[in-house]
Amino acid sequence: MDEEAWMSARIAEFEREISESSSSLMRSKERISELEQRVSYMEKELRSVKDTAAANEHCLGAVVLLSLILIFFRASRMTAFV
Repeated sequence: MDEEAWMSARIAEFEREISESSSSLMRSKERISELEQRVSYMEKELRSVKDTAAANEHCLGAVVLLSLILIFFRASRMTAFV
């Protein structure tokens, strides 16, 4: 094989490798975009869950407080009759 044919074959091989690399890069960028969207969605979900948990904790605190008030109220009524 002469040098010109060898160089043409090498150039064709490099062009094929560049094309494959370019396609792989595009797929990787698309995957990154999908993962970034998923992360964004998960962050929003996490914020929502945290807000719900905080609200539930607040409600639970109110229930505990009311339960204690009721216990003390009942205890004070029982001691009034003794």
